[in-house]
Amino acid sequence: YAKSLVKSVDYSDDPDFTNNEQKVVVHVSKLFSDITLSTLKKQRRTFFEIMNGASEWEDLPKYVNSTVGQNLTYYVQVKNEGPEKAEVLFTILTTSVPQEAVANVTIDDSSCKNKKDTIVCRMNLTENDEKVFKVTVSNKKSGGFSQILRAIPLYDKNDPDTTNNKKEIVSVINPYVVSGRVMTLDRNNAP
Repeated sequence: YAKSLVKSVDYSDDPDFTNNEQKVVVHVSKLFSDITLSTLKKQRRTFFEIMNGASEWEDLPKYVNSTVGQNLTYYVQVKNEGPEKAEVLFTILTTSVPQEAVANVTIDDSSCKNKKDTIVCRMNLTENDEKVFKVTVSNKKSGGFSQILRAIPLYDKNDPDTTNNKKEIVSVINPYVVSGRVMTLDRNNAP
């Protein structure tokens, strides 16, 4: 905080000198922006469900299953709850197991940079402003992958609640399924 003393300097026409001082105390707080990150998936809803208040969005669970050749699509909402505007860094780090089961991750925003296994996006968000990204994951081999998603304010902004800035998505890419049976693509056991 800062203290200041204000005094009147012209005493010529003042009959009472005892009331010429005033102390002013100003509290200066550090700027902050509460950045939140949500992972969502769209749900198919009927017209009547939507008219009755059902949301077309649902939280994406941490663990997701997919099949080789099928894309996994989800949405990421990055929001500034305020009170200050902020420049935000949003990243997606992808790791695969086994390593040769590399997942191809794309994002629908051309301003984001895709470098090897990391996608990096920078954005400016005012109070209550949000940005939604569509993320698509495709894989041609079975295996698993993990994605760590983070959204943080840059520079001098403090985030009062950092527990809502990070999510992890763990996916298992299953082999092809034909007529209810798992079909493995192993050349060594081919007929």
